[in-house]
Amino acid sequence: MKLRRERVLDRRGRKSWLITTVLLMFASVSFLLTFPPTAVHGDTVALTIQAGISPSGVAVNPSTGRIYVANRGDGTISVIDSATKTVVGTITVGDIPAELAINPVTNRLYLTYSDNNITTVIDGSTGQVVGNIAVPQNVKAIAVNSVTNTIYLTGGGSSGSVPGSRLFVVSGSNNTVLRTIAIGSGPFSIAVNPNSNRVYVANFYDWTISVVDGSLKSVISTVPVNGAPNGLAVNPGTNRLYVNDVTHNTLLVLDASTYAILAQVPVGSFPNAVDLNPKTNRVYVVNSGGGSVTIVDGNTNAVVSLLKVGNFPPRVAADPVTNFAYVTNQNSDSVTVIYGGPPTTSRVTVATQDSGGASISGFYISVLNQGGKAVASGFSTASFRVNNSQPYTVVVQDFGNYFFDHWLDTGSTNRYRSITITTNTTITAVYTNANSPPPGYSSISVKTVNSAGAPLNGYLTTLSQNGTVISQYFSPSIFTVANGQTYQVSVADYQGETFSHWSDGTTSRVYTVIIGGTSTAVNLTAVYTP
Repeated sequence: MKLRRERVLDRRGRKSWLITTVLLMFASVSFLLTFPPTAVHGDTVALTIQAGISPSGVAVNPSTGRIYVANRGDGTISVIDSATKTVVGTITVGDIPAELAINPVTNRLYLTYSDNNITTVIDGSTGQVVGNIAVPQNVKAIAVNSVTNTIYLTGGGSSGSVPGSRLFVVSGSNNTVLRTIAIGSGPFSIAVNPNSNRVYVANFYDWTISVVDGSLKSVISTVPVNGAPNGLAVNPGTNRLYVNDVTHNTLLVLDASTYAILAQVPVGSFPNAVDLNPKTNRVYVVNSGGGSVTIVDGNTNAVVSLLKVGNFPPRVAADPVTNFAYVTNQNSDSVTVIYGGPPTTSRVTVATQDSGGASISGFYISVLNQGGKAVASGFSTASFRVNNSQPYTVVVQDFGNYFFDHWLDTGSTNRYRSITITTNTTITAVYTNANSPPPGYSSISVKTVNSAGAPLNGYLTTLSQNGTVISQYFSPSIFTVANGQTYQVSVADYQGETFSHWSDGTTSRVYTVIIGGTSTAVNLTAVYTP
């Protein structure tokens, strides 16, 4: 295939250069030992990685440590190992791949193409194409809400005040279009706030931003801006919306709820894209016209760095875990890696074992912040990502006849453990098996079966009291409860099976259990039907 390069900008409605896509994965530890030197502080260019031909779209999966870069010129996606800084795989896709978005929860990568109505769905684990999304218009921009597993695609004319532009709301479960929403002209950028379930679309030719309620799937406001918006990013933590104004070469900072403009920050020539690190509150603006990146402090809205990158950088993606940002350089066939400082987060892994040292699992664990609010939860062995140097409390719960005894490394018998970490850390809770509930306690056992009586394991079971959740496990479950109390047990549906009734004929999903003053064993069985 003969490639033709034209010095023309896709965002202005003309034909874009042919480019390619590269996958980058950045493992943090060995990378940090090498780039940059430990004496370096602040935002710096750490290194440049050779990509495919004309790299454009870039997306980061902080959960897997992969960065994906779309190479428009050779129709590929390259995979780069962050530890070795080498390409470890290449995914062949269609002609002129353009934009990328990823759902870190499902590990699905979504790839659009220039002047094409098809979006390719790729399994991030295997690199295999697992589906396609078809819409009636050529796709211009893409974004994903990982909380609702919803993909947003914009379509419409690529030049002039072309009418009929649309936002397509797509289910991430089956890749089908759920709703089509009319928006403004030139919808070249989308940003999603998963916390508020708001979707923001930049309408380049209308000089407006369409605000969509993700629940209602409708436009709730159209916000005018005094210039052509050509890149959006939203910080879910601060609820700030960042808009590139190409007309005036500025970054607009808006309150994402009231749409009031809080600041207008001068940036470089033709600000083509913007992304941010919600952990550090750093905002990265790619200046395609000047081959640079303007870095803005989201706390003060002040420019803190201006870094030179490659020729005509079209896109940027920030990794909040490793604190690196990745800039594609379309005319240099490379990716510039910007280092923002040491990692801002680490993982705390909580393991559980019995008094004999044998590993046991399935114990409910919560991580609480300073205000006592649970910020994460899971079942042992569980791993949680937390902010470095910030205090947290880890809480482990009893399960069945196993009762928390002490923490392995400290010997503390307090199940509430305060931690502050700066590197990946593992802690272990030690349990004793009482064989039966202690005096003054009873047990509630819950099984889940199908209509034929065959076990259905792994169904979420919840123990509550007076509307407050006490504990949750996956079936079969055993709860240890205090005598003389009343409890509620409920079960959830799973994998196409729906709760029908309890074995005693009770049809309410919530089963009330009254425990008397004498220790007893209550056995419940929930029956499911397809």
